[in-house]
Amino acid sequence: MQKKPNNISLKDFLVGKISKELEIGEDECEELISWSYKQAKEAMHNNREVEFSGWGKMKVSPVKLHKRLFKLECIHANMINQIPVTEFKQKKIKTLEEDIKLLKDKI
Repeated sequence: MQKKPNNISLKDFLVGKISKELEIGEDECEELISWSYKQAKEAMHNNREVEFSGWGKMKVSPVKLHKRLFKLECIHANMINQIPVTEFKQKKIKTLEEDIKLLKDKI
């Protein structure tokens, strides 16, 4: 199997590789990968585990959830206290708040 280069995202690598192997357009392949990711994310949120055929099960660890929550809350607190608050920081803060809410719902 070809190793993923460090200069591209995993999603871009998968899109390129799968579209070539299956001889389908990159747009359709990207849409399929995005849909699969959304479905897996929803399954992890609802069931705390998801199984990928041929890859195995992925489970949510409560210990890792607590560590991740603590880390995100620290980053969030630091970003709020930084001046000036730019538009980029406001978007990042909003994303952090959404992630924190999701983690709290899982715990």
